[in-house]
Amino acid sequence: AAFAPDDAIGWYRQALDLLDRQGDGDERMRCRLLVALGTAQCRAARSEFRDTLRDAGRIARRLGDRDLLVAAARSRDPGIEMMGEVDPDRLALLEAALESVGQSDSADRAHLLAGLAEEMDPRDPDRAAVAFDAADLAHRVGDEREFLAILLLASNPMTTPDSLDRRRDEATRAIEVAERLGDAASLSAVLGFRMMVAGEAGDLAGFDLGLASVAAIV
Repeated sequence: AAFAPDDAIGWYRQALDLLDRQGDGDERMRCRLLVALGTAQCRAARSEFRDTLRDAGRIARRLGDRDLLVAAARSRDPGIEMMGEVDPDRLALLEAALESVGQSDSADRAHLLAGLAEEMDPRDPDRAAVAFDAADLAHRVGDEREFLAILLLASNPMTTPDSLDRRRDEATRAIEVAERLGDAASLSAVLGFRMMVAGEAGDLAGFDLGLASVAAIV
């Protein structure tokens, strides 16, 4: 909450050490702590977050716990992944989490679909469709904070030549939502999203304005 992920890493490591000392094998608690640690590592740009979250995902899958599956699958921020690399463990986790939440409309399902699209092979012809399904579902659910998170997670797989107008509209709406909610971190990210759309469209003035706006927030 204080944008201090390095401090959070230290606290979560202490918590894991304490859990090890107890020796009671509480795998659910271990999974929750690994998710929290991996999320903090991701936000601090520590490359070990992948191994931490992979371990959390394996525990969640072994236990078959819906809440842990969803938490582990939702634990990574957008924009951190290695573009073009597919992580089989993460794909398996996302698919298991999607199965656990079912087909009904929900913010969890929308977020998981966006994560699935991000993880899919960029050459997969269905990737963009999955990303837009996630965005459509986010609109139906109507949770503005979830909409921001889902749009940012789906922004890379959404990027196809024929989707420029749709992405411009989504980015404009997201900026309005982030401003209304006072969410500076999401506002910076969605301004960056719209900045890239402006660049694709050849709108250099819009690109420069977006860059200046992002720099001011940062």
